[in-house]
Amino acid sequence: MDTKIKTWPEIIGVYTVLLLILTILYQLRHLALINQIILAIAALLFIYLPHLTGKIFRRSFPDNFFFPGFTSREDGPGAKPLHFKGLTPILKKDLKAFLLACALILPPFTIGYGLYARYLFNRSLAEVDFGLFPHIFPFILTNLLLISFPEEYFYRGYLQSRLNALYARHWKIGPVFIGPSLLITALLFGLGHVIVGFDPLRVVVFFPALIFGYLREYSGSIISPILFHAACNIYIAIMEASFLGLHR
Repeated sequence: MDTKIKTWPEIIGVYTVLLLILTILYQLRHLALINQIILAIAALLFIYLPHLTGKIFRRSFPDNFFFPGFTSREDGPGAKPLHFKGLTPILKKDLKAFLLACALILPPFTIGYGLYARYLFNRSLAEVDFGLFPHIFPFILTNLLLISFPEEYFYRGYLQSRLNALYARHWKIGPVFIGPSLLITALLFGLGHVIVGFDPLRVVVFFPALIFGYLREYSGSIISPILFHAACNIYIAIMEASFLGLHR
C-alpha cells in the first residue's frame, strides 16, 4: 500500500504536466516557430520528464525497459558503465513479435479500412490508387524518431513499468501474463490523445495501445512496440493516401 501511495502521485503528476504542456503547444501550433519544433519538443518531454520525476521523487530511474539486459548505475561513487547482456536474442524476439503483429493485424485492418472508405466516403475499389505518397521517407523517419519512439518510451517504458511494480500480472493471454497495468496504460494513452487534440474520436487509439502493451509484456522491451507503433502510423497514412487521396 505504501508503494502505491508513493507511486500514483508521481504518475499522475508527470502525466498531468506532460498533457498540460502538450495541450498548450498544440493550441499554439498555428505559430510558424511552434509548428516547426512542436514534434521535437514533445519528443523531449516524453523522454526527459520520467527522468526528471525520478530526481524529484529521489528514486533511481528504471533503465531496463529498453532492453531487459540493459543495466546501469547512477552517477556517483561506484558508478559502472552501461553494458548489455544477450542483446541478440532480445532483438530477435522483438523482431519476431513485430512481424507477427503486422501479419495478424494489418490484413484485416486493410479490409476494414476499405469498407470504411466504401460506405462512408463512397469510394469504389476502382478509384483506389494504391501506392506510396510523396515525402514518405521523411514521414517514416519523423514518425519513428519523433512520435513512436518517444511515446513508447513514456507509455510502455515508463508508465507500464511503474504500474507493473504495483499490480500483479495474473491474466494469461497466449504465452504472456498481463495485468491491470496494460489496461491502465492504454487508457492513459487514449485519454492523452483526446485531451491534447480536443478530439473524442481519438480515443480509438486505446485499441492499438493494447497491442503495444502486449508486445511490451511479450518481449520485455519496448523495441517491438516502437516498431509496430510506427508501422501502424505509416500504414494508416498509406491507406489514407490510397483510398481517400490524402497526403498527396
